[in-house]
Amino acid sequence: MQAVVDVPDQRGKGIFYWEPTWIAVPGNTWATPAGMKYIHDEWKEGNARENQALFDCQGKVLPSVKVFN
Repeated sequence: MQAVVDVPDQRGKGIFYWEPTWIAVPGNTWATPAGMKYIHDEWKEGNARENQALFDCQGKVLPSVKVFN
């Protein structure tokens, strides 16, 4: 949070994070054929960001949680 405060000229407005508790499990996906067809995109089914959260794939907390201290 200090990084936001330190942005020059009070231009730091905040941070954005995706679902911080999302842990990769079989069947847990947002990239479906229907969704990709709707947005005219092609990619593999699944989650490209499944382990970029506050917990690893085994459910253990990552050091990234300390940003909220």
